[in-house]
Amino acid sequence: RDLLTEIEWAKSSLIAPEDYPAAAAKQQRDTPHEPLRIAQVYADYERLKTTPDGLLLDFDDLLLHTAAALEDFPAVAEEFRGRYRSFVVDEYQDVTPLQQRVLNAWLGERDDLTVVGDANQTIYSFTGASPRYLLDFSRRFPDAAVIRLERDYRSTPQVVSLANRVIAAAR
Repeated sequence: RDLLTEIEWAKSSLIAPEDYPAAAAKQQRDTPHEPLRIAQVYADYERLKTTPDGLLLDFDDLLLHTAAALEDFPAVAEEFRGRYRSFVVDEYQDVTPLQQRVLNAWLGERDDLTVVGDANQTIYSFTGASPRYLLDFSRRFPDAAVIRLERDYRSTPQVVSLANRVIAAAR
């Protein structure tokens, strides 16, 4: 892993630079450098984005500002909710806490949401993604219809069987 990945993980997990060392230890992160050094680089990165001409934004900043606009300004939230009646999130097993925050703010009290995912295919956990949102979906939305796609039209039965054995043996 590199420094950028660690900063992305921290930002998408809503972890401030000063909280990075403790959070990394709690999550047992395999960090590429000493956690205190990563925290310093992260803090420097955030500071350097403020220039005399204004503020530079990365993708996570855009998500943070979007969440804040939806949470802090009801008129903005209502405008988006009125414009977009329902939402579809594909690869929901790879949603980060920050992405979930934006989705929650966008939805408000509504439940017009369709998600698609497979908890066994989480591949972005290094950025803070978690299948927890997918696995807890039916608890959060008890009236949701769960449709399991159990037939594979892209792979042979042998490939599916092998994949199922590998997944069953995974930790």
